[in-house]
Amino acid sequence: MCGVLSEFTTDNVCLVLLGQRNNLSPDQGAPWVLNITLPITSPKLVNATLSGVLSGTSVKLPAKRLTALKTPLYRNFGPDYSLTVEYIIDPKQVELWYPATLGKPTLYDLELTLQVDGQESGELAWSEKVGFRTIVVDQSRYTDQEVSNGIRPGTRFTFVINGKPFYVQGSSMIPIDNFAARANSTTIRWLLESALLANQNVVRIWGGGAYQTDEFYDICDELGILAWSESVFACGAYPLSPDSFLDNIRAEVSENVARLNRHPSTALWAGNNEGEGYLIDVNRTWTNGSIYFNQYDHLNNHVLRELVLDNTRSISYIPSSTTQGYLSLDPYVARYYNSTSGELYGDKEHYNYDTTASFNISSYPVGRFVNEFGFHSMPSIYTWDRVLKSPQDYDFNSTVIRAHNKHNPAESLAYPWPADDGQMQMTTGVTDHYPTPNITGDYHTQLAQWAYSTQGAVYWQLNDVWEGISWSSIEYTGRWKIFHYIAARVQSHVIISPIFHQTNNTLDIYVTSDLWQPVEGTAQWTWYDFAGQKLSDTTTKSFSVAPIHSTQLYHAGGLSEMVPNGHPPNDSWLHLTMTTSDGKYTNEQFFHPVALKDCQLRPTKVQSQPIGHNQVSIQVAGGGVAVWVNVEHPPGVRGYFKDMKTGLPSNAFFLRPKETRQLEFVLKGKDSDHEGLAKNLASRMVVRTLWDNQHRSQ
Repeated sequence: MCGVLSEFTTDNVCLVLLGQRNNLSPDQGAPWVLNITLPITSPKLVNATLSGVLSGTSVKLPAKRLTALKTPLYRNFGPDYSLTVEYIIDPKQVELWYPATLGKPTLYDLELTLQVDGQESGELAWSEKVGFRTIVVDQSRYTDQEVSNGIRPGTRFTFVINGKPFYVQGSSMIPIDNFAARANSTTIRWLLESALLANQNVVRIWGGGAYQTDEFYDICDELGILAWSESVFACGAYPLSPDSFLDNIRAEVSENVARLNRHPSTALWAGNNEGEGYLIDVNRTWTNGSIYFNQYDHLNNHVLRELVLDNTRSISYIPSSTTQGYLSLDPYVARYYNSTSGELYGDKEHYNYDTTASFNISSYPVGRFVNEFGFHSMPSIYTWDRVLKSPQDYDFNSTVIRAHNKHNPAESLAYPWPADDGQMQMTTGVTDHYPTPNITGDYHTQLAQWAYSTQGAVYWQLNDVWEGISWSSIEYTGRWKIFHYIAARVQSHVIISPIFHQTNNTLDIYVTSDLWQPVEGTAQWTWYDFAGQKLSDTTTKSFSVAPIHSTQLYHAGGLSEMVPNGHPPNDSWLHLTMTTSDGKYTNEQFFHPVALKDCQLRPTKVQSQPIGHNQVSIQVAGGGVAVWVNVEHPPGVRGYFKDMKTGLPSNAFFLRPKETRQLEFVLKGKDSDHEGLAKNLASRMVVRTLWDNQHRSQ
């Protein structure tokens, strides 16, 4: 760059502690090393200096001569035209960046000035947002002492921020839209704010989609959400020839790792999505499987790993989103088959579309960390209304709906191939566990009933690319499914959990905390029948929970011990609440030992009364307990419902006769230009219950 200087950015800003290396925990007392790499080209030999300040601090970066990384400063517009300068920063001069659920996401403006010698117009000033943090995925072995204390032997898969291990609460993100140009900042911000409102500290950017923009990471930096990033390779092998293809990969991955390195939200870099498990299986079962396996190993455990290590020292690298980890870091040797019986390694994922096992926790695998799990579900009727045009389109198995269900069968995605398995898995999920929606001649009402019944089960994934059936907790329009409200409830910092073991009908109640400090409080639980009558006195119990730990409060060894006074289990349900001693955290859960389709549900009538333009009071005006009350906002607006008493996101709850809940819809913007969408929202809200879903005819 010489002569006229224009808009300019850095190639790479790397903030690490002195001596830090990828995948290893650094010395938290070491000074910070700020490494700045600049893209510069010039048709002649010139000299230049770089200087700067860190706004809001006493840090001043004195003028330094630029040092060539790979090429001379005068390289004539070739592919490798970068230079670097390095500064040392006293850690006492800056505050650390944390995910918002764990601390404050402190950001600084790094204000830089480039001066070319001998040119009056040769000065250029610009700034970059930076944050100081260390982030490591610790995959070291548990010590013998830790194993003797009760930890299952094997390796860790623990995220560590600024030297502190933390429990990851998160979800996976697919591309924002099928058409990337429609992924505007409003939509990106709303999705990330929604993740944060559900107490998530990590979003995983799926390697089967696309690299996210700088704007996406800027918002993550600002809001305080860590971003697990992946190279865009997924579920397969990739050729290593011709050389031009591998060169293309090197350019793509290097550019993206360097581009994202300045963002403190960047938490991890994975070589691909799910490839390791697929290629292990290919190597075991295919005649020529070793060819593909060796290609996979070379690409992910050598080429991509080396590209990441060449461009950053601030984050960890794993070869695949789901991985067994490594035997050795230097030299790098992947674990693959080399496991010892009884030990746990790496992270796992789990999908099981046998709905009879959905709530059988003994059917779930044991792992250190789960990076994918979920069940596909329908969007709301309001989202379907955007794409279904004729009355026949609203049939549950219409061609249009089947075309918007890309699961299953695999490899049969051409329009209008019928997704028989995917449709069947959703319906059996309802019929196995819930009362079946009423069949009416009105296709719109029938589809609304099915959509309400199948809005999520148990977390893959956060968002949708279009109006369709998927695993998401947030619909394409930005509307939260019931799933997202439940995720917010179970991902709170401190929760009360009823753990039911179907195989022996035992119930355990725990309080779980992901906080870094001990927490105390009071838990209560009460049994009711579906008429709303108490079956026994409320149980009250004090608790104390260690950091990132659980405390068991109760155990019942069978239905007779669990349900009070010999009451029928199919006419019994449990309301559980928890409040910490300082009143900062509160949580509630609902439990029924028998599938709701077999329970003695009573007819119920729920009334909603506007108490403000965006506030509504919900009450059972007649009949029995309203099961899974769901309040829906009208189409055309974005936002979420919060409980006016606790301030927490709230929807999908049980409501007893004469019990009242007051909800406020927090408006987060409109997704259309129609006037008046935000006015009188409360009068246009719809309340549904499980009873309505079974018996409503209009």
